[in-house]
Amino acid sequence: MKPRERIEAVLEGSGVDQIPLHPPYQGYWALELYGVDVPLSIRKPETGADVQIKVAERFGFDGIEASGDCFMPFVEAMGAKVDQPDVGPGSTQAPILIEHADLDRLEMPDIRQDVRTRSHMAAAEHLVDKVGSERYVQMSVIAPLTLAGELRGVETLMLDTILEPQFVRDTLRLCTDVLTMYMEEMTRTGVDAISVCDPTASGSLISKEDFESLVLPCLIEQDRAVKKGGAIDILHICGDTSDRLDSIRSTGAEVFSMDWQVNIKDAFEKVGQGMVLLGNVRPPHTLFAGTPEACLDEALACIDDAASGRFILGAGCDIPPGSPEENVMQLRKAVERRRSALRS
Repeated sequence: MKPRERIEAVLEGSGVDQIPLHPPYQGYWALELYGVDVPLSIRKPETGADVQIKVAERFGFDGIEASGDCFMPFVEAMGAKVDQPDVGPGSTQAPILIEHADLDRLEMPDIRQDVRTRSHMAAAEHLVDKVGSERYVQMSVIAPLTLAGELRGVETLMLDTILEPQFVRDTLRLCTDVLTMYMEEMTRTGVDAISVCDPTASGSLISKEDFESLVLPCLIEQDRAVKKGGAIDILHICGDTSDRLDSIRSTGAEVFSMDWQVNIKDAFEKVGQGMVLLGNVRPPHTLFAGTPEACLDEALACIDDAASGRFILGAGCDIPPGSPEENVMQLRKAVERRRSALRS
């Protein structure tokens, strides 16, 4: 069975003897592993995309991330200045939404003129052309709350949910419109899936009540935009989301990518067979700082906890740059071991 067919079988509910391997965000780690800095991957998107192919083939990943630069293009396109190191994700220099009136000064970005966005699209098109028939290709986009946090400042935005809720709603409206436009363009590249990443919607930051009233409507809109373009919706939220799994199911996303704080058995009890779950080997504790033996044991435990549920093995979040190759290779060994046991 081809790598992409394993994921498709699980999505369709027929892959009972398949355990796909698809780390959700391996891009930065892959670039660092092959000595390609992030700015170079933006200037030469085909070079960065070829690195992702090498890593997928070498480590047995069934799914593949289109670009390591999957977070900041949308922030920068809105007018915020970004600090971009050679390794790992960039960071927003300073908020640009200081007061409500600043919303009126922000304009819808022109995708055709934005360098980082054009690079992101070019990397995806290159992957679809070269390995689209073999591997499941995804692009990533941040969610409205996370984009709003970059434009306003995350701590300030969290206070706004209490002191200025209408400001939050207006900001989310703008961010949703911008990101929906991007997703329409993304799906035209021919990728199989769009991964919607919303770390700011974590239970560590925002209450379940605010999640349901402020965030959920935006995620539902994004889901509709992804499906309208014919792609699968993969939703990733960092941190502990155990208290809002029922709400996450109602986003419409086909796949929920869980961080390591979520118990896989509990998650399946709450979402049943309504979603495919993806996760959730601990990135910092195990993949980065653990031993190969610990990585193998934890990956096997994740698969076993999923039992007969529709499950894809992956990291709980980004594979941190600098994670030892032998540690990451244990993910492949774990799925090969369990696939062999299922077939015997």
